[in-house]
Amino acid sequence: MRSFSLLLLIGILSPGCAPPDSISAGGSPDREIVSRLEEIVALEERAVKEQQFLAELGENDAIDQVNAEIALSEAVIRLAEEQNDREKVSRELEAIVSRTKSILAREEALAEEDRARETDLNNVRVALLEAEIRLRRHQARE
Repeated sequence: MRSFSLLLLIGILSPGCAPPDSISAGGSPDREIVSRLEEIVALEERAVKEQQFLAELGENDAIDQVNAEIALSEAVIRLAEEQNDREKVSRELEAIVSRTKSILAREEALAEEDRARETDLNNVRVALLEAEIRLRRHQARE
């Protein structure tokens, strides 16, 4: 399950962070797209709450909680991009970097105890580097 969670993290962080065509062309956000993105955000918020509940019961891995939070941030980023809210995109990208750093710290601690595979550790390192690159590119466009 832990390897799957780490692969999920990598998959979540892989998409680019480009503004939607309607915004880059100077248009206004498409209301239908915004509505659907808001629905996705609401679903991701529920997933975070579910992971928090499972954590309280001791039935999930900490990485599952962080992955849910990262998925929520990604959904918020897509919505903010559609709405041309660059500040919100920056905040969410910073949150993703921070959460990924927490996963890396946890994986490094497990590696010190020989409880983490080098592949998993390297995957999280790659995810962190990619998240930092996305943030830096976003900041450069501001």
